Amino acid sequence: MKFKSRVTAGIAVTASSIGLLLGSSAPAQAVPGGPAFCIPPTGGYDGCFWSTGDKFGVADNAADGKRTVLIWKTSYGRSGECHDSNGTLNGYKYCDVNLWEGPHANGKPTIVTFSVAIRKGKNGKNESMSSPGIGYIAGR
Repeated sequence: MKFKSRVTAGIAVTASSIGLLLGSSAPAQAVPGGPAFCIPPTGGYDGCFWSTGDKFGVADNAADGKRTVLIWKTSYGRSGECHDSNGTLNGYKYCDVNLWEGPHANGKPTIVTFSVAIRKGKNGKNESMSSPGIGYIAGR
């Protein structure tokens, strides 16, 4: 009996320690859900668009002292950027935007195109541009 209670106590302590560790390292930003449209992965960066919630995500995977920038544009002309400038290998930096959903007046779906580039500083020259990604804003 004594052995069984020690094992149970040990398991409980281990489980609570793991829970504290996992809880303390949780990201501050919620992970988006729904369909994800992503560029082909590379060793230096990742970039995605989640149509549910209109979120972009960009991740810096190269310890080169530069930032990773996701550059996007909608089929109705709106554009913007999402920057990951807080270091490397620490997950996605999410940018929440509110995009117009629904078809164009011509009945075609609304889409977003995006690419990822490496930059030295906020306004530096784009380096190592990715292949373009494309996604439907309405999540179809």
